[in-house]
Amino acid sequence: MSKGLGFLILGILAILGGAIFAALVIKNKLAGNRNIDFDDFDDFEHVVDDAELEHFLNEKKDAEAAKEEED
Repeated sequence: MSKGLGFLILGILAILGGAIFAALVIKNKLAGNRNIDFDDFDDFEHVVDDAELEHFLNEKKDAEAAKEEED
């Protein structure tokens, strides 16, 4: 009886280990397709135009000035 119980526990551990291994392999396969290739962003400077950048910088300056006035 002890031998049968040992084989049962060993079988359950083997099945659980195989399931965990398979889940990790599937997860890595799915996550591998979502990797970002940063070579695609070589022309990033051309995506944001100068007017948009100035608008962003002015908003930041205005927020900092308002914060300083509160203090």
